[in-house]
Amino acid sequence: MNEKDDYNIKNGLQLKHFPTQGTTISGEEFSRIQEQLLELRNKNYELLEENKRLRQIPTSDAKSDALDFASKLIGFRRGSDEKKEKISDEVLSLRKKVLTQEEEFRLQQSTLLSELNRVLARCEELEAQAAQNEILKTSEDKQSRPARSVGIGTSCSSDLDCGLFKEVNADLKVKDRSFSELENEKADLPKHGRGSQRQAERPASSEKNVGDTSSCAVEQKSKETMTDPPLRTTRETVTDSFLFGDASKERDQFLAEIAVLQNNLSEATLTCKNHETELKNLRQSLAETRASIETLKSEKAKNQDMWNEERTSLSEQLSQAEMSLIKLDAEKSKFLIASSELETEKAELESRIAAAEEKLKAKGEEMKVALKKQASMVRELRRQVQQEKKRADQYERQMEETLGGRPYRLLGPGCSSETARLESQPAAEGSSTCSWAFIAESDRNSIHTLDGDESMCSASVLESDNAELITRVASLQKKYSELSDHSKMLEDENQILRREVQEKNEVISEWIRSRPVFGENHLNSSPNKIAGVSLRRMIDMVRVDETASDIRDMNRRLQRMLEETLSKNLFLQKEIQALVEQKKVDEVV
Repeated sequence: MNEKDDYNIKNGLQLKHFPTQGTTISGEEFSRIQEQLLELRNKNYELLEENKRLRQIPTSDAKSDALDFASKLIGFRRGSDEKKEKISDEVLSLRKKVLTQEEEFRLQQSTLLSELNRVLARCEELEAQAAQNEILKTSEDKQSRPARSVGIGTSCSSDLDCGLFKEVNADLKVKDRSFSELENEKADLPKHGRGSQRQAERPASSEKNVGDTSSCAVEQKSKETMTDPPLRTTRETVTDSFLFGDASKERDQFLAEIAVLQNNLSEATLTCKNHETELKNLRQSLAETRASIETLKSEKAKNQDMWNEERTSLSEQLSQAEMSLIKLDAEKSKFLIASSELETEKAELESRIAAAEEKLKAKGEEMKVALKKQASMVRELRRQVQQEKKRADQYERQMEETLGGRPYRLLGPGCSSETARLESQPAAEGSSTCSWAFIAESDRNSIHTLDGDESMCSASVLESDNAELITRVASLQKKYSELSDHSKMLEDENQILRREVQEKNEVISEWIRSRPVFGENHLNSSPNKIAGVSLRRMIDMVRVDETASDIRDMNRRLQRMLEETLSKNLFLQKEIQALVEQKKVDEVV
């Protein structure tokens, strides 16, 4: 099989091989070939429609996938990490689909290009064969009929199988040679006899009616026989045969062979005509195939444009999806950074809260310790006041005894501490825990010494002592008058100070009542604490300022002390409120 048969088998054409001797394509076979061509054309159209439909299906699927992908991207921000992973998997699947579609399009493109190259190569071969056939036809018109028949046979052989046409050409050449030999013998016969020449000219005239080409060939070959020496020898032999009486038999044989050759020539002319019709049909089929190829090229260009558009759209969608993923990753990183910062802030606040709670606990313990100290100080003060009262009573009794029964109250309620301080100055030593306690001890010692003197001393000593006591009493009366005046002034000032202290105590108590409290223990103990602290500070100021003579300085110091306590209490209240608010915020978080 040659390339033409392969091409015909691929396209569904089944051209039958023609036999060597006088066979042509019948009408039934021609109609069958036409039906096959129509069926192939219909199949081609159906395949084209299916191809279009199959190409439209992935585009619709791609559009639906793109819409689903876009809808999922819109709800991507509201989703969780699982949705993000699903969408990333879908992006990867879409990329794989795009790659598979690209490979399929490439395969289709390569197959179409290979088919087009094959068709174009076959068309070029057919065009070359047609050009060769036209050249042969032009050359054959100049030559004789046999040469034409040979050219037609060669042109037909180009369309049919090479081996088949070689066999036909070989048979035709053999027959032409035999025919030429017979014609040469015929040309020799009329020289020896007119009758035989007339009988030989009749078939020659019939041959002229059949075709001009055969007669021209016979005449040329007869001329050649006249000139060739071997033909002369044959002629002489033929004349000898006629002389011996065998010419009639040979003539009949030659006439029969000539008739057979004429029949073969007529059949060959018919086959050549049929081959020409087949060539026309083949040219028409070539034109149709070229038109179909052009349509396929146009469809291929359209499909290529559609594929490029789809590819660009998918690439844009992929780029948009990648940009959205990058943005979401950036937002995710920002959220993670913010969450880490919030966690650090939360840890810092928790540490601060823990430190504040520890401070509150420490302050609560300090307050408890201070309250205990204040309670102990109050007890000490009460005990010292009772002792001082007892001492004052003792001093009054002693004064009454010494003055001879005259009741003089040296110490009033407001200046008892001051008179005790003045009496204790000559007898005091250094710094003691309490001035009043030191005075009491010195008075007790003096009392004990007086009792001893009274028991031990004699009357002379008592008289001298009485004289001294009288002088002393006189000096004491003077001092008493001075001290009474001074005590009045001090009482007035003490009353003013008491009023101020009471007012400040009322302000402090109101402030303590109005401030927020953490519990009942703090509420009950806060005024006692403040009162104890204020009393302690006042006592310390009195101790420190025993040598101070100016009472206004003492009042100023007391005022400063009260102001400091108020400011400290306000600052503590603000801190407590801030800590409470932070604790509430932390509990809410």
